Amino acid sequence: MDDHRGRVRRRHPHGEQGGILRADFRSQAGDRPAARLSGPDAGLRAELAVSALLGLGVMFGIARGTRLRAGDLDDIVDRWAPAVQAQPTR
Repeated sequence: MDDHRGRVRRRHPHGEQGGILRADFRSQAGDRPAARLSGPDAGLRAELAVSALLGLGVMFGIARGTRLRAGDLDDIVDRWAPAVQAQPTR
């Protein structure tokens, strides 16, 4: 099985080690930012903002999106930042 799902399954931590990794990540990337937000659904808004940041990082660093990497930084920030900022300030 050499499809994408197989590769993800082989690299995905399982068992106790995976549970510890996921709990630590949720704490650092979800709970801590959520604690700094006020208003309703702070946890969801924090997770959505972090997911947008991670998505850009994946596309830029791992997938190496050619158009993204070649794009003007100010233009990218102008297009992308409102989507991220909409969550904490909602």
